[in-house]
Amino acid sequence: MGGMSCTREADIDMTDTDGVVFSANIGQASRRGDNSWTGGELIGMQVGESIKTYRISDAATGAMVTDDEPYTWTSGEYQLHAWSPYTDKSISLTNQSDAEKMFACDLLECNTTVNAKSVQLTFKHKMTRVWYELQQFPGYTDEEAFIFAETDGTPHSTITPIARKRGDLYELDLTLRNNITTEEHPLGVYHPHAKLHHIKKENIGLIEVMGLAVLPARLKEELELLAEYILEGKDISSNEKIEKHAAWVAEFLPKYDNLDKDNIQDVLRKEVGNVFVHVLEDAGVYKCTAEGREAFMRFINKL
Repeated sequence: MGGMSCTREADIDMTDTDGVVFSANIGQASRRGDNSWTGGELIGMQVGESIKTYRISDAATGAMVTDDEPYTWTSGEYQLHAWSPYTDKSISLTNQSDAEKMFACDLLECNTTVNAKSVQLTFKHKMTRVWYELQQFPGYTDEEAFIFAETDGTPHSTITPIARKRGDLYELDLTLRNNITTEEHPLGVYHPHAKLHHIKKENIGLIEVMGLAVLPARLKEELELLAEYILEGKDISSNEKIEKHAAWVAEFLPKYDNLDKDNIQDVLRKEVGNVFVHVLEDAGVYKCTAEGREAFMRFINKL
């Protein structure tokens, strides 16, 4: 493990028998959900070319001790690089298939300035993926909101996570899903409803949740035909390929004057987008209404 230093080892006072008092905590987004030590962790501490081994002596406070000659301080400042676990073995990142293997290749790191007799080290997680257990929603029922964890032994709810990195921080979206069906909505209550199937019948996926509509390939030809029929005043219901769009076109067409070949495709794309908004609304377990937000807060307060 390489070090970072702007100070030569010779500049560090090693004559004081009372070394610097180091303590350590683990910052957010670490390997441990409660950001705590278990005690006994070995920590490598490097200043210049000097590397010493410290260990966590008190898990509650993060106090550290060393059997080596401790680093000391009398004045000025110097840079210190620390990491845990301190090992002379290579850390393999190739297999993180379960919790044990993931934690085995974890690395916590801290770079700080020593300018006092007491120094608090804040370690940050550096390399392994995050391990989450998403359990609450799949077993949650709210009859008032028509959210059922299961009916007649058939489970309905699940959670789909979407993780991304923004700058130095990680962001996690949790998409709540429920596949319950009714006679009115045989494909799913939280699924695009029948009146929208002329545009999108399939349920939404992660890409749609993130804001990008994935639409069926058939729409390319159908929208071209619609443009032709609208501009030429033809009867849309007379063409079996586009007759399913007739009611939709009749609904939005009165909003537009002076449609021509230069703007018709823009209008159709806009109206397809409007339909897709309703697709997202249908698929959402909690609606963007006063009742939906109230139901959502009931769920949040259960966490």
